[in-house]
Amino acid sequence: MTALVGFVSALIGIIVGQFLTAYHGHAKWAKDYERTEYRELLDLLYQTVSVARQNRPNLSNFNVEPVNVAVTQLSRVFADRIFIADALAEVGAVEDWHKMKQVIYYEPELQELTPIELRYTLNNIHDREDKLRNKILGQAKKNVVRFKFLEV
Repeated sequence: MTALVGFVSALIGIIVGQFLTAYHGHAKWAKDYERTEYRELLDLLYQTVSVARQNRPNLSNFNVEPVNVAVTQLSRVFADRIFIADALAEVGAVEDWHKMKQVIYYEPELQELTPIELRYTLNNIHDREDKLRNKILGQAKKNVVRFKFLEV
């Protein structure tokens, strides 16, 4: 009888160990992908703002084509994040990106119809970039960097 109890205990230990190992492996895999998605998003945010600054240094000069390409790329990254989409929505990052696009594509002819906070200036673009980057970084730190022992 003692041998049977020992055998069953060992078998249960092996099964629980395998389960915990698999759980840890999956959690690590998911966190790695979250980290990658955040990194891609932050890199493209920087790149898009740089392209907008270079191709629209003021209101009279606007090289639309490179800006369109950069904005489209970043929009797609915001739209197709699998692991971080909910976290981005939680802090309003997508809405901030939509407002930033409005600033990038601001038309001076519509100045009277456009709220001041959506008008194009380099300071406005920089401020919006900083605010959006900080939101994204905050979520990354909260969801990827912070140690979570058990999630319920």
